[in-house]
Amino acid sequence: MAASRFDNRKQIVLQEANAIGTTYLRTDFLPESSREAARNLLREYTALRAGGEASFMSPEGMSRASAIHDQLWAIAADTEASADTVATGLFIQSLNEMIDLDATRVIANRNRISDSIWFMLFVVAIFSMVDVGYQFGLAGSRSWAVTIFLVLVFTPVFILIADLDRPQAGVVQVSQQALLDLLNKIGTPVP
Repeated sequence: MAASRFDNRKQIVLQEANAIGTTYLRTDFLPESSREAARNLLREYTALRAGGEASFMSPEGMSRASAIHDQLWAIAADTEASADTVATGLFIQSLNEMIDLDATRVIANRNRISDSIWFMLFVVAIFSMVDVGYQFGLAGSRSWAVTIFLVLVFTPVFILIADLDRPQAGVVQVSQQALLDLLNKIGTPVP
């Protein structure tokens, strides 16, 4: 379960980079008066998203992402009102996909392994250890090799599951490379 969610988070990062990149390219369809403002907002948004979970999942990051969405939507609405064209519709379509992927990515990062599953994993580990102890008691001797082996088997599995469940913490992290590559391509935001 943790592995499939981890893979899903990786795919969403790529989809989000593609959606932002498409929206950026379609700013060419906007009037020149709005084009640079929209591009700078997209640069800022890309930098925010490329910061990973710590950046965009914080209250400040979520608030800023929402503000950027609102500003970009206002630009799109103004453009639509002044020039209702197919090109403007394409920009709005890609902007809408970008906004939808924001929600998808936030939900994917909140989607963690439930406490009941963690509880059951610990119960299985405890009963396994109790069973081994019982078998040692019946045999009348103890095997330190088996005990150490069990600890060495259970511990990495728990650590790996926990690591995969936290997308930006630990050793295994969701790469933000697609967003970083996009940021290198479109440039950094201008203050």
